[in-house]
Amino acid sequence: MDRNSSAFWSNQFKKFETSGLNKEKFCAREKLDRNLFHKWLKKIRPDLKGHRRSTNTTNATSSFISLKENSPEKILIKLSNGIELIFSTETSPRWIASFLSELEGARA
Repeated sequence: MDRNSSAFWSNQFKKFETSGLNKEKFCAREKLDRNLFHKWLKKIRPDLKGHRRSTNTTNATSSFISLKENSPEKILIKLSNGIELIFSTETSPRWIASFLSELEGARA
């Protein structure tokens, strides 16, 4: 596929979104020129322009929100690799944060 086509870059951005990598590591893995990546990103996927994959899990609990009384009985978390985790709403948010932090550490 032609690296100067929007079809090529659209495909790359789909792969990037599910890769779990930051832009620099993704470009290195896919052997892509970072300047071209950013040029095409700005052109056809401006919604990803500020997209960053954080490897810092020290503030994991700050991303949790309070559950309301009418919340569903289960918490569904979709990971970037497509795996879905389901927890009971009775599960401690701190435990879930710790679990996700361990997953992130195991992936590194």
